[in-house]
Amino acid sequence: MERLIVLNLGQGNWQSEFRLVTAQLWLEPQGVPIQVTGSLLGASQVGELYNRWRRLYPDIYRHLANTRKLNIPGLELDEDDVTHVSQAEFEQLSSDVQQSLNHWMTQPGFQKIAEQLRIQLFPSDGIRLVILADELEVLRFPWQLWSFFDDYPQAELGISPLDYGRSTTQLPTALSPATAPPQQVKILAILGDRQGIDVNQDQQLLDQLPNTQITWLVEPTRQALDQQLWAAGWDILFFAGHSFTDRQGYLKINPQEALTTEQLRYGLKYAIANGLKLAIFNSCDGLGLAQDLAGLNIPQVIVMRESVPDTVAQQFLKQLLLQLSAGQSLYHAVRQSREQLQSIETYFPCATWLPVLCQNPAETPFDWQSIYAASPTSPFKSRAKVWAPPVMASLAVSVMLILLRSIGLLQAVELAAYDRMMRLRPAEPMDRRMLIVTVDESDIAAQGNEMRSGSLSDLTLKKVLSVINQAKPQAIGLDIYRDFPAQDKVLAQQLATNKRLFLICKRPAGQDDPTGVAAPPEAAKSPRVGFSDFVQDGDGAIRRQLIAMSAASSSRCPANYALSANLALNYLAEKQNIIPEFPNDASLKLGEVIIPKMTSNFGAYQATDAAGFQVMLNYRSGKDTKAIFPQVKLRQLLRGEVNPEIIRDRIVLIGLTAPSSLDRWSTPYGQGFQAKLPGVMVHAHMISQLLSAVLDRRPLLRVWPAFFAELWIILWSLSGMVLGTLIDRRWIWWIGLGGGVLLGFSVAYLGFLNMLWLPLIPSLIGFIVASQLAQAWRMYQLKRRA
Repeated sequence: MERLIVLNLGQGNWQSEFRLVTAQLWLEPQGVPIQVTGSLLGASQVGELYNRWRRLYPDIYRHLANTRKLNIPGLELDEDDVTHVSQAEFEQLSSDVQQSLNHWMTQPGFQKIAEQLRIQLFPSDGIRLVILADELEVLRFPWQLWSFFDDYPQAELGISPLDYGRSTTQLPTALSPATAPPQQVKILAILGDRQGIDVNQDQQLLDQLPNTQITWLVEPTRQALDQQLWAAGWDILFFAGHSFTDRQGYLKINPQEALTTEQLRYGLKYAIANGLKLAIFNSCDGLGLAQDLAGLNIPQVIVMRESVPDTVAQQFLKQLLLQLSAGQSLYHAVRQSREQLQSIETYFPCATWLPVLCQNPAETPFDWQSIYAASPTSPFKSRAKVWAPPVMASLAVSVMLILLRSIGLLQAVELAAYDRMMRLRPAEPMDRRMLIVTVDESDIAAQGNEMRSGSLSDLTLKKVLSVINQAKPQAIGLDIYRDFPAQDKVLAQQLATNKRLFLICKRPAGQDDPTGVAAPPEAAKSPRVGFSDFVQDGDGAIRRQLIAMSAASSSRCPANYALSANLALNYLAEKQNIIPEFPNDASLKLGEVIIPKMTSNFGAYQATDAAGFQVMLNYRSGKDTKAIFPQVKLRQLLRGEVNPEIIRDRIVLIGLTAPSSLDRWSTPYGQGFQAKLPGVMVHAHMISQLLSAVLDRRPLLRVWPAFFAELWIILWSLSGMVLGTLIDRRWIWWIGLGGGVLLGFSVAYLGFLNMLWLPLIPSLIGFIVASQLAQAWRMYQLKRRA
């Protein structure tokens, strides 16, 4: 979409001043314009230099015509009367005109307008700048030399007198002969007086145009021309031949007749009312004609401001028609065609100055495509042409993302986003069904010279178990390896027979740990032994909970359940009489709660090792991940500083928190040393998840089936495409893009709070990439029309 600027210079003139200059800027076609006012002092230097340029122009071209045998209509060539003008002097004068014009436009009174235009416009914008003035001499100025057009390469100039209006309503064509077939541009082409002009080239150019119906009038009489103006609804009026201005514009339609627009007034008026949208005069000094036609409210006229060589006129016409028929907007086509004349300015100085677009501000610009594509099905076809490429691109982006996700290439970044949302959750109440007894460096050192093979000596462990047992806990979980026999008989008896005491072993882990760690010998075959193994992702973080897995009978760790599962299931059985059931291989039933087994393709996980019975670990959130559960230090327990009531009927976990321990694990809450959680804390989170799911109805993390996840990605890609296609203001698009990303994250976060893990990263990538592609396509389309 092109921006429209109407710069009204008002009633002033270049000799005195323009007291009130008004600029109106339309950012949207149907919107209310932004209006800014200013003023301009007289342009006496510009006017004098330009008038001198106009006087010198015919002299330099007479010289070129004489020396290079050029055909320049409108110039009488008399070798005895040719003024030898220095081309360097003419080029310097042209440069002076440009500098003077730009200096004039930097006046303080005009800067408010200039600044507002630069605030509102972007260099990539297609811009129609229409300058209105009362005097033809002011409109003659080479306004296209204003530096504004260098700063905005998609802008082009139109000129207009102060008074203008809409053409009358389209008239009925009952008197017209057979009309053109649908989807054709109707052109009335007049080849006037051809003396000294090669109009055959013009005819060949027009004949090559696609989707056109051309009626040729070769040196017609006034009557023949007038009849054709009344005959049919023309879209374009083209004239090639001689024209001149003598107070008003004249067209030499044949060697004997030169007509003014007044003499063709009624026929032209009818043609304009009946759809004539554009008049092209490939002839000399056509501004007088344009001024006369403006009085008839013709939408657009393209003329040459001075006498023009055949080569210049024909090259401009060729490029103009090619660009228009290819779908470019009128303004873009005029600028491109005019600027391409620069390549021949070595032979034809200032050729780029000559074409002028005269625009009726009350009319919309001519659009070739809208004429020949105007059929009953064209709205759909037109929309399909606009929307099909970005829709296909967004679908391609979606398919690519789905494929990349399916082979796991997005897993790392998706898990990073998962961790971020996990950390953003609000804090939850402390789970007081557990108590953690921590063993730190001081507790280990406090044992002194007691004989010990592990972190805790037999004597210390016996004391700890005695204190805890006296308080009547629901269960005790010892998260410390004891793959050696106890030397103390009382402790050995506790390890072998205490039904409340749950112990650990460790499964082999490939080459890094080919044997694992055995269970305490006193309870090697006891169901109270659970494995301590965690499932780590590629980055070392623990995001999944391993509840159960089969063990080989020969294994040193034959446990089928994890320590956390053993403790949670024991609590549920003793407190709620809930016995675990496996309705099938893919689910675990605890009371009324069914826990589905995680599959190898689960959310961001693709082709993941999902051996055993795994679920996503819904960590209990809190401000301090190490203080989500009640904790006491081992030495506090041994000194009798712990109230037995905080032990009664609870699950008591005993584990190492000493920094020297290797039992520290990365989680979604951090992977640095200080952020890592001790293994006993991770076990506590796992126990809490199972208990809370059954007793508190705290949901487990779930995902959509693959079909719905893929559909979600596609919908977000299409949403980005719609945003990029509908919005052509870059800054508005950026705001929309940022808003879309924020919305996507918000929806994903709200889903996460309800334990629904949505495919955030692929959907946002699809949204952004599809929107960028659609925006690039939109900008390309606008540039083509600009």
